[in-house]
Amino acid sequence: MSELTKNKNKGSGRAIAGLLILGFGCLLLLNQVGVYFPHWIFGWHTWLILWGIFIGVRNNWKGAGAFIMIGVGVVFMIDDMFPDFDTSAFVWPMIIIGFGLFMIFGRRSKAFKDMMYNRNKKFDWDRRQFQGPGYTAESSETFSNTTEDGPQPDQPNNSGTYYDDFIDSVSIFGGTKKNVYSKSFRGGDIVNFMGGAEINFTQADIKGRVELDVTQIFGGTKIIVPPHWEVQSEMAAIFGSVEDKRHIQQQATSDKVLVIKGTSIFGGIDIRSF
Repeated sequence: MSELTKNKNKGSGRAIAGLLILGFGCLLLLNQVGVYFPHWIFGWHTWLILWGIFIGVRNNWKGAGAFIMIGVGVVFMIDDMFPDFDTSAFVWPMIIIGFGLFMIFGRRSKAFKDMMYNRNKKFDWDRRQFQGPGYTAESSETFSNTTEDGPQPDQPNNSGTYYDDFIDSVSIFGGTKKNVYSKSFRGGDIVNFMGGAEINFTQADIKGRVELDVTQIFGGTKIIVPPHWEVQSEMAAIFGSVEDKRHIQQQATSDKVLVIKGTSIFGGIDIRSF
């Protein structure tokens, strides 16, 4: 992504946020001078809907986070509009249905498509780039002749080690732990629903700007990166946090940038390095 495109996206995001805040402020002002508005317009659910719209427009409506926030906000707004109609019982079913739809239709990002292409194409490269623990010339020859039942260069082995250029992690009511050894890592998707994931990039390498998309609800993600990587967070955290717990590095490599995108609802992300 060029610098011009990044600046354009940032400017667009600020403009959208400014317009939403300006509009809501005008409604508050008109309400104070006597113009009647229904009480449910000024509830917390309105802020949740506006925040979901902002996240959706900023990310071109990619990912499930914006739709979940808008959906939950609409449910509670309807509950406020019609007190005799209890909508709270529909919240969890809607969240689960929305998450299921996202699992089926929403994971069509460029990284996911490239990953599928990368797995289906015929590989023809120098296998010396996949140097993991215990690598020798003999093991390289054995590795190249593995059967379909054994670990392939584009697939994880039984220890949770990944040599592929993309990572795809899904945790539902459980946890996953993965070590990435790719020397040309290009991105991936992490999805947690009442589960967690730990991704270790200390033995991996990247070139330029790489995006990692994280979507989690009531979950947590721990990302371990080399100390010389630059990490940028573009996460939308709702009742959660994104914490960079690394020591301050004086010589971060600007040409190795890991961008963490997505939405975290009632969950947290920890960024660490050793």
